[in-house]
Amino acid sequence: MIPIRIDNAGNLSMIVGGRTCIEPSPVGILCAGGIAYKPISAKTAGDEITLVYPHGTVVCRGEQKSGYWKLTLLSVPDNTDGFVFGPWKTAAGECGELIGAAWFDDGAAVCIQGLCEKVIGGDLTPSADSGAYGIVREDRTDGYALGGRHDAAVLRADGVSLQCSVYDRRSERIGRNPQHGTEHFIIEAAAGSDAVVDGASVALLYADDSAQLLDVIGQMEIAEGLPHPTYFGNWAKTDLRTSSLYLVIDGTDVDDAQRIAAAERAGIHAVYFCDVIGTWGHFEVNRINFPGGREEVAGYSEHAYRDGILIGAHSLTNFIHTNDAYVSPIPHEHLLYLDKTALSAPLADSDTTVQISDAVNYGMHSHLNTFRIDDELITFGTFDPASMTLTGCVRGAFGTTACAHEKGASVRRLVDHDYKVFFPDFSLQPTLARDLGVLLRDCGVRKFSFDGLEGTVFSGHGDYARNAFVKQICDIVGPELLCDGSNITHYLWHAFSYCNWGEPWYDDDHRGGMYAARLQNQRYFRRNLLPRMLGWYQICLSEGRWEATTPETMEFILSRSAVFDAGAALSFPAHVMKRHGLTGAYLDLMRIWGDFRLHAQIPDDVRERMENEHSNWHLEYDGEQFLLTELSVRHADLGYRDGITRTEAGYVGQEATTVRDDTATWVDHNSLFVLDGAMPTLEAAEAVHFRIRVGEPGHGCMRDLDLWGRLHFTFCANGGDYLEYRGGNELYHLDANFNEIEVLYSEGSLIVMHSNGIYNYIWGYLRFRTDDDPAARYIVTEIRQVRRYKIERKA
Repeated sequence: MIPIRIDNAGNLSMIVGGRTCIEPSPVGILCAGGIAYKPISAKTAGDEITLVYPHGTVVCRGEQKSGYWKLTLLSVPDNTDGFVFGPWKTAAGECGELIGAAWFDDGAAVCIQGLCEKVIGGDLTPSADSGAYGIVREDRTDGYALGGRHDAAVLRADGVSLQCSVYDRRSERIGRNPQHGTEHFIIEAAAGSDAVVDGASVALLYADDSAQLLDVIGQMEIAEGLPHPTYFGNWAKTDLRTSSLYLVIDGTDVDDAQRIAAAERAGIHAVYFCDVIGTWGHFEVNRINFPGGREEVAGYSEHAYRDGILIGAHSLTNFIHTNDAYVSPIPHEHLLYLDKTALSAPLADSDTTVQISDAVNYGMHSHLNTFRIDDELITFGTFDPASMTLTGCVRGAFGTTACAHEKGASVRRLVDHDYKVFFPDFSLQPTLARDLGVLLRDCGVRKFSFDGLEGTVFSGHGDYARNAFVKQICDIVGPELLCDGSNITHYLWHAFSYCNWGEPWYDDDHRGGMYAARLQNQRYFRRNLLPRMLGWYQICLSEGRWEATTPETMEFILSRSAVFDAGAALSFPAHVMKRHGLTGAYLDLMRIWGDFRLHAQIPDDVRERMENEHSNWHLEYDGEQFLLTELSVRHADLGYRDGITRTEAGYVGQEATTVRDDTATWVDHNSLFVLDGAMPTLEAAEAVHFRIRVGEPGHGCMRDLDLWGRLHFTFCANGGDYLEYRGGNELYHLDANFNEIEVLYSEGSLIVMHSNGIYNYIWGYLRFRTDDDPAARYIVTEIRQVRRYKIERKA
């Protein structure tokens, strides 16, 4: 039983085991006429709670449930704008802002949970979700101020406050458009039970630790009909496989069977596509890549599912392509618009200037600059407020038909986006949700990302629009849909199995990419009890100065997944998978690192070293224990022009000399590998391991290589090729994507690295012949062992 007390003044409190978990705080704040009120008195009779406010009386029901206390609004006064559950004050020191948890120092928590889509995290002040409506304009709570926060739990100077709210949506309102930031945006009215304050409910939970809290929430989801996604029968929030690695494979270079085989070899449980859905709006299968349509995708999904592999998809979820049937040839009546005005003069079907009655929102430029008159879409170039004229107009835009319009005809400016799309209004949104849900169900898609979910908010209905859109799709597809999204709400914590934030597209070296943001996300996931994910990483082919994904980069990604106990998406396009020479090796690494994440007993000191952004690791498994090797990875530029710079203090730079003959340039690099004393010294001589990248594709070449006067290899390597020495008498010649071209052999002695107790070093030189291409850049990457660890499996 949750020990809730409500006093005669309408304050709620909770004391558990002698600790005050919730300090006396108003049961709720009533908002009417833009004014926030706290209760002035209360009485209870069984489960019924009557709260008296200056504006009227609120009747609630408080019920003890299994592991939580449920509070439901039964009736509110007429003209009520909204109601805030709380804010309930605690003395906790940390908050889970999304899940609504106040965390105490000993790990215990008290938690608020909204139990229906219309209940949102936060209060009703202007900076919260409903700020566009200006619900709270004046605070008459006698100093008990609302916090103006969107979160269900808010960390304040004196502790954590818990808060959720609901507001009335039955009236059309004028607000601020969330997408374009313009004023005078018409927010349409909603209807039905979700449009009223009555019936809103929340739960209060207490738990001794995070595991217990998660368990109670899981049981509550089932009891209250909240989203409760499952993975092969297990609740997704507690099955570690939910947050494991998964492959993103797009393109037609590999077939369905090869995709499944790749997943099985990698030991992963999901293959995910960004190219299943070909249109946004009506959401149809991409017939170019899946000519068999829904039936083809469904057959593939069922085949994979029998092998324990989920098929996933990615799409913008509330966006409408300009060539979709909602736009062309006849635009749907419920495309979202900013405002309405009218023609102030007749318009012929060939006119390129349009005169309007009002200037509202036309001084702003957007990506599509589109307005509609009847069934015609028109784009404009500029707006002259003096003459109220739109100029540079393109008639019959996006496949619609240009026609004449009479003076006074309605002119509506459409909401658009930098993806060059339009949006449904709040009335049309459920149709898009239904069509998308049916597509996912028919195709057997069991893993999905709601990208662009913020598009639902552009309707003006805030977090409720997000909640309703996702809930409708989850109800259609069923509980086996694992999903995440580009943004999450308090309610959608239940629907989303994880959040996978972190993009590879901004990664200058194709390695870490947004590393600090990815680590910050782990802290966010921890305090909000979300399975941990690192985001997306990309496996690449060589392109210009960009290298193909190297082995050390691949293991960098996988080692971070293991050490932070976090999954990730590995974008491995089909053409990359087919052409990268190390595809098989990378799939094998995914398997062993995934096993390591789930089953290795990692010592704390090793885990700390692995968390360092600049550390490098290699993993093997001998059948009984994991062999983890810390690596030193160092890059050097084998420059041969202007490689030495003279300064007042002497010469600095790469120590290289060049000798030119009629056919080539000989380049000597002396004492190439000399490591500083900060590196651990060797217990025994160690073989050298290095890789040279020969220029870039189209620039540079290398003919012959002499290593320290001991080994000599004769060959011709083109720009972009690799030469890899792994010890012994062999040199591996690879192309720019790590496909083996040839193995070269030489007589001579093994090259090793020595230690004098202070430095690790190699004496000698590296010599090669090359052309004199000024655009070429030669990079040598030295890889050596620093430490080796034998890691036991968990019992």
